[in-house]
Amino acid sequence: MFDYRAYDAVKALLQDKDRRFVVSIAEHISNRSSENVKILDVGAFDCRNTVALKLEMEARGANPLIVAIEPDPTPTSKSTARAHNIAFRKLSFQELLLQPHAVGPKTYDCILMQNLFYHIHSSEWRALLDETRVLMHEESECVVSLVSRDCSLYAYISEFLEKNDLTEKERTFLSHGQYIFFEDLFDGRTDFGLNLSGSLEIASAIRLSDVTSSGFRRLSAAQKNSVKASALTRLSFFGRINPTHLKRLGEEAFASILRAQPPEGFQTIDRIAILVAPASHSKESK
Repeated sequence: MFDYRAYDAVKALLQDKDRRFVVSIAEHISNRSSENVKILDVGAFDCRNTVALKLEMEARGANPLIVAIEPDPTPTSKSTARAHNIAFRKLSFQELLLQPHAVGPKTYDCILMQNLFYHIHSSEWRALLDETRVLMHEESECVVSLVSRDCSLYAYISEFLEKNDLTEKERTFLSHGQYIFFEDLFDGRTDFGLNLSGSLEIASAIRLSDVTSSGFRRLSAAQKNSVKASALTRLSFFGRINPTHLKRLGEEAFASILRAQPPEGFQTIDRIAILVAPASHSKESK
């Protein structure tokens, strides 16, 4: 289900964003749930964020039971989870919905879906969220986090795409699912099976590279390639631009990208939707 090129880009880019997400979610869950809260982390990958969430909640006096699932784990995902008493299974969310007893409890107090919908086609969004109710009780929350268009990085990339007149083929690089923004999933939509009960917003500053345009020119060929590879991976993810196209950019074109980057970095915004089961489901689950 997950595309490694996309997820590698996320992990390279979102370390600070992940930390902010973990702190915000730990605070939100701790303010509304008992100390023995049951959490499902969907798409845990290497379990780094899962462990951080558990430690953050323990620091707040909670004793969370956390289950992490991931269809394409790293070689260390399971051992990392086990070292922190987190239940882990190599399992997709769709598979878990078909067999909710496969790992952990039957229902959860909180289901985390951070960046999950990048890897799921729009034709499956409604069904996935609707079917999620099988894992929820009347007080459960489903937390969905996605990047918003309302940020300076998106504004820059939109201008970049317009100037370079990229074709749709050059703009699509996810082999599974499609790159989407928070607004694509939630703005104006009322048919996703769960009710929106609240929202959070996390702003971060992201630098495509720590190298300036003048500093870039002084680097060796190998160093230039390394800087370009890292920055263009990040740019390709947010702009859903084929990395092959970006690699064809000349040094001056790439230097212009570095010149456009603000000293503090481009701003990105993550929007988080807090979803609950509709009242009819709550009555049925009693």
